Amino acid sequence: MLQNMRNNAQGIVAKVIVGLLVLSFALWGIHSIIGSFSSEPKVAEVNGDAITQAQFERLVELQRQQTLAQMQKPDPAAIDQAKLKKTVLNSMIEQMVMYQDAKNHGLRLSDRDVDNLIASQPSFQQNGKFNEQAFEARVRNMGLTVGSFRDLVRKEYLIRQIQAGIVSSGFISDAEVNDIMKLRFQTRSFKQLSLPKSLVAKDVTVTDDEIKKYYDEHPADFVAPESIDAAYIELSVNGLLDQVQVSDKALHDLYTQKMDGYKAHEERDAAQILVEDKGGEKAVKAKLDAIKKQIDSGADFAALARKYSDDVATAKKGGELGYATKGTYTPAFDEAVFSMKKGQVKGPIKTPFGYHFIKLLDIRQQPKPTFAQMEGKLRHELKMQEARKLFATKLSSLQDAVFTADSLQGPAKTFGLKVQEVNGVTRKGGAAPFDHPGLVNKLYSDDVLKNGNNSDAVHLGDDAVVFTRVLKHHAEHQQALDQVREQVKKTLEQQQIYVKLEDRAKSLIAKLESGADDNAVSKDVGQAWASYDAVGRDDQKVSGDVLKKVFDMPHPDGKKATYATVRTDDGLAIVQLDAVQDPEASTLKARFDGFERYLAAQSGSKDYYDYRQQLQQKADVVRN
Repeated sequence: MLQNMRNNAQGIVAKVIVGLLVLSFALWGIHSIIGSFSSEPKVAEVNGDAITQAQFERLVELQRQQTLAQMQKPDPAAIDQAKLKKTVLNSMIEQMVMYQDAKNHGLRLSDRDVDNLIASQPSFQQNGKFNEQAFEARVRNMGLTVGSFRDLVRKEYLIRQIQAGIVSSGFISDAEVNDIMKLRFQTRSFKQLSLPKSLVAKDVTVTDDEIKKYYDEHPADFVAPESIDAAYIELSVNGLLDQVQVSDKALHDLYTQKMDGYKAHEERDAAQILVEDKGGEKAVKAKLDAIKKQIDSGADFAALARKYSDDVATAKKGGELGYATKGTYTPAFDEAVFSMKKGQVKGPIKTPFGYHFIKLLDIRQQPKPTFAQMEGKLRHELKMQEARKLFATKLSSLQDAVFTADSLQGPAKTFGLKVQEVNGVTRKGGAAPFDHPGLVNKLYSDDVLKNGNNSDAVHLGDDAVVFTRVLKHHAEHQQALDQVREQVKKTLEQQQIYVKLEDRAKSLIAKLESGADDNAVSKDVGQAWASYDAVGRDDQKVSGDVLKKVFDMPHPDGKKATYATVRTDDGLAIVQLDAVQDPEASTLKARFDGFERYLAAQSGSKDYYDYRQQLQQKADVVRN
């Protein structure tokens, strides 16, 4: 393994490391900026080496900024701070363990090698040469010093050497590759008979005693999670539309502005005769010559299209394609249509579909819309502009009012908003607008939940903002039987339905195994068999549960099919496996090299994962 590490000291690993650090700011790499012993407060110690509070907080902030940068609409409230901190600390600990291991293996990287790695990165170059100013600027933007970044490169590089060495040592034998490929590319032929729930639903009954017994035996199923009944007010641009007015002058000015840049919209209606390029060059040329000769002699184009065109859909309509704008067709066809005069015929024109004779039937201009036609759209556009201005003005004042108020009632009355309520919001969310993670995190924050304050603004996009407040906090609790009676009843009904379907399926399978005709069995349940031939493991036509069952079933014994049942959303399915087809030898040979590399890499990655886990388990980690 060590030799593999040394061999990887140059090449692709060396080229990738700094790029990963600079371009992605990946937390996995940035965590490596970890010093040794320090008198600063510590959040953890790993085999005696400290992770300081300052290092930890800096990386938490870096990761927070990276997460925000990856959001389509950055929202700090959507970040779970507790989860973020836990992830950061776990990653820092793992990186320290891996770096310590690299040092224990005697891996080193000189200052000159570090400088060469950095200088080779295009991100730090101008005109193909290393630029010190560009380098220092990028490093500062990462919140690092030049020294800490160089240390980061060294540590991350050494850790990657261990990874590269183990992964590249992955091995799998030719026999294993062939066995796996045979299974991977195997296909199976089978039939499926569905037994819907309706077959037995009418025979299902659930008693009160059964409901009570199930409830008593499954108390954990009926624990209501922690939840909050919340009040909220929403300020939105749409909600302000009725409060803004636009003048007739503004409407006419906007109409004039849009019409000044308006270009007439031209559409052309053409007809075609398509001759597909098949049947041999002589046959195609003969057909084209015959059509052209008749066109030149004045024959009716529509009649020729109905007789000769290989485009069945348009041939019935005399070849007519309908009105279309420029750019609708393939380039050659499009160019011909939009260069012709009305009534003109061109052809044959070659396209990927074959040869076309084209007749231009009509040209029309889309008329300029009148003010009356545009008025509604223009009014909405102007009102949205004014509403957005009003939204920005009101939001600033509303934030101040909500911050100083001890409820939402006062701010709502002042700003003409309605206090609304949503009950049962769990930490996973609730009814809108509490399907927004940022709003849920804000509702469960200490400031709102424990201190009883109104939340600050949570943006639900560019045009809406919500403030929320806790009305009532419900701790996790056991629900009474009366609250969940219907839920228990439905559960028991479903259980009974599947039991009865399984019994019915066993009876039908027994008949099939005894030689009963497939059609007779299908008539017994009023359903038809669905047949599937040579289906692979990735087939999309078959449901995932059925496909998994099909490939778990034992091979048919000679001509005798194998049977199994599988639950579906609609009920139960009987699966009759008729045949198993192994892949052709040519398929295995063609894919062998690529599959071998893939499997070896998978094996190496598994080895590296196990290696990391072992180091983690052996490490002496103290979390403060």
